[in-house]
This record gives sequence, structure tokens and C-alpha cells, in this order.
Amino acid sequence: MCHNRAPTDIYLAEKEKIEKVVDEFRAKMIALETSLDTIKSQKDSAKIKFNELSLKLDAVINRQIESLEKKRQSLKVQLQEVAWVQKNRHETQEVFCLIFQQNKNKRTGFEKRKRVRCFSSQT
Repeated sequence: MCHNRAPTDIYLAEKEKIEKVVDEFRAKMIALETSLDTIKSQKDSAKIKFNELSLKLDAVINRQIESLEKKRQSLKVQLQEVAWVQKNRHETQEVFCLIFQQNKNKRTGFEKRKRVRCFSSQT
């Protein structure tokens, strides 16, 4: 029965089978290319979103750093003011101590002279 078919018929049948398989592969290749294009597009979109988020994150971090730097400067100024007040208070206390000591020495010297005079006038 196969012998009755002409070689061109067999050739045409095989050719149709091959064309059908090629068409199926073409359809699959087109689907794969479309999937690859979609994946590339999603990848590009993800990179863009990542870069945008990275810039936003950098901006937030930079604002926090700026805020902390301002707080640091403020605390530094406050600490300098406290140190200056304490230094002035200490210097003032030293001056008062010196004045007190000098006054004490003057009184003691005055009292000694007075006593000496008192003793010498009694004789």
C-alpha cells in the first residue's frame, strides 16, 4: 500500500509535517521572545525603581545627618556656654577667696598691732 504512493506524495507529506513542526517552533520562539522582552522590560523598570528609591533613601539619610549635625553643633555651643559659666564662677570664687584672705590678713595684722599698743601703753 505504501508502494502505491508516489515519491512526490511522500515528499509532500513529510514536507507538510516538517512545516507544521517549524511553525510550532516559530510560535514557541515568538512566545519566548515576547517573554524575554517582558522580563527585560521588568528588569529595566526594577532598575529605575531601585535607583529612584536609592535617591530617596540617600535624601532621607542626608536630612538625618544634617539634623544630627545641627544638634551636635547646638550641644557643642551649650557645652561651651556651661564651661564658660563654670570657669567664670570658679575665677570669681578665687577672687573672693583672695580678697577674703587679704582682708583676714589685714585684720589679723591690725589686731596684733592693737594688742601690742595695748600692752605697751599699759607699761
